[in-house]
Amino acid sequence: YLEAEEAYRKALDINPDNPDAQINLVLLYIQTGKREKARAELTKSMKTMPDDPRLLGLRKKLSSMQGS
Repeated sequence: YLEAEEAYRKALDINPDNPDAQINLVLLYIQTGKREKARAELTKSMKTMPDDPRLLGLRKKLSSMQGS
């Protein structure tokens, strides 16, 4: 997972608006239980892609995980 995180971060360094890297980084954080990091990345991504259905789904998923 560390290598994947580094790859997504590098992709975002090159192109901060890379939607795939943004979404995959949020997913990675969710899968590894790093909810706060996932939430922070999701908030950043929502600023550039507020209507993206993938991000809206991830936001819903994170909200539902809040109680667990």
